[in-house]
Amino acid sequence: MNNRKPDIVERVAGHPATLVAATGAGLVVASPLAVFLPPLASCLAAERQRTRLERFYQELEAELAELREQLKDLTDTQYQLISEAATSALHTLDQRKLDYLRYAIRNALYVDVEPAQSAAVARAVRDISAEEADFLLRASDYEDVAMAGSSSSKTLVIDRDSEDAVALDGLLSLGLLRTETGYGAGGASITKNARIVVSLLKSP
Repeated sequence: MNNRKPDIVERVAGHPATLVAATGAGLVVASPLAVFLPPLASCLAAERQRTRLERFYQELEAELAELREQLKDLTDTQYQLISEAATSALHTLDQRKLDYLRYAIRNALYVDVEPAQSAAVARAVRDISAEEADFLLRASDYEDVAMAGSSSSKTLVIDRDSEDAVALDGLLSLGLLRTETGYGAGGASITKNARIVVSLLKSP
């Protein structure tokens, strides 16, 4: 009989146990690709990912253990945000993105998201890159972003050939920035959903 206790993913996100299993030594994590293509499980990249994920889930479980009472009263939208972030870690190789996901899971307990927004916000947290998150956090101090003119207290001006411009394109595709006339001229404004994502991604 298998008497192992449910791990952090099963308890919080309900993810299949084939990807994360608990043992006497702690969590053993396999990347989804390694599960379905076993020869990949022995490569160095898979080992590095396993180490990253084990650390991520162990740190997350320790943090959530301190918040056990709050977890009992999760709303459906909070559960959705936590579930998306916890399971998307399995497909994340970037340590900085893993840190952002951990922040999002903890902050989800304190962020009020309307049901109509929860799917879009959860999707943005899942898909945003660490570089895009870095830029969004910086841009959130302004009302809009432009590629022409001078920076002011309301507008962040960036170089159109910079890494910031690449991040801006990504944020536009995620619906976290919005432009009516083309951001080269009129600027791209920070959306309401972006403000929610910022509150989730900030370090607690």
